[in-house]
Amino acid sequence: MTRAPLAAGDHRVRAILGGGAIEAPCVDHDMAVALFDRLRRIAPNIRIERIAGTRVVEVAGLS
Repeated sequence: MTRAPLAAGDHRVRAILGGGAIEAPCVDHDMAVALFDRLRRIAPNIRIERIAGTRVVEVAGLS
């Protein structure tokens, strides 16, 4: 079984802050990876999640 490619907007990056979550939709996989890496470098103490479709595929920071 092969999976259909994700549509634009199915890639997101979420930052979990004290006041709640902030989610940024991304155009494609490359943009999501770049944003995730940038946030991981500048905010290592904040939980950051990279989401593809309905799955969290990468997590960084505090749990």
